[in-house]
Amino acid sequence: MEAKQTALNALFLTQEELATLTTEEVDILYKTFCQEAPTYSDGELNKLCEWSDFVPYEKGTEDLNVKHLPFINLLDFALIQPTDNLLKALKLHAVFSDIKFFLYVYIRYTHRESKRLLVNSKEAKPEHLVGFDRLVDCLIKFGLTDTKVFEHFLSWALSGERQEHTYNTRDCYNYLEPELSAVKKLVPAHFTKATALQEYHDFQNYTRSYNGFTENYHDYKKNADILAYLESL
Repeated sequence: MEAKQTALNALFLTQEELATLTTEEVDILYKTFCQEAPTYSDGELNKLCEWSDFVPYEKGTEDLNVKHLPFINLLDFALIQPTDNLLKALKLHAVFSDIKFFLYVYIRYTHRESKRLLVNSKEAKPEHLVGFDRLVDCLIKFGLTDTKVFEHFLSWALSGERQEHTYNTRDCYNYLEPELSAVKKLVPAHFTKATALQEYHDFQNYTRSYNGFTENYHDYKKNADILAYLESL
């Protein structure tokens, strides 16, 4: 344990910061930053390729790839701990100044096929509810310094996101669910009712597919609970 703390101390954490962490938290920090990355399954790599397409990228920035998975998994782990001490520690490392890791974990929580358990599902566990709440707070902090981030986050919360072009119908399972709990944190604290309602109604809720030279549109329903919340404000 002492050797691990010394290694982490040399990287970015002081002894005082390490003292707030549990043995398990120090272990995962050491594995992430001081050991070789694990080998990932084909399923994990396929999800990374498929889901990272939803993450918006600024010109000139690096796409998410397999070398980022240890940091993504560390963030995911930190969010669901009993305290936020590990999450606070991660923010001291430069790699976690990149919002893409936080956006990818948001996708894990809200993707239709994700086994991370949808926040509003009956299968959701208390630690996942806490983790999602913390994650939304982190994304809001990013948004306070980047208007584009905030607007994109609001759209995800209100309407989710789907592949616009697909060979399947509207029931294609590669999509993000809207999340009422995220909307409640964003509106009206950071967006007005009018702005959110306009975004909700302007969102084009369909996917498109092609059959030879024919383009087909597949409508899908918007989230009625979110609309009811916005109208109640």
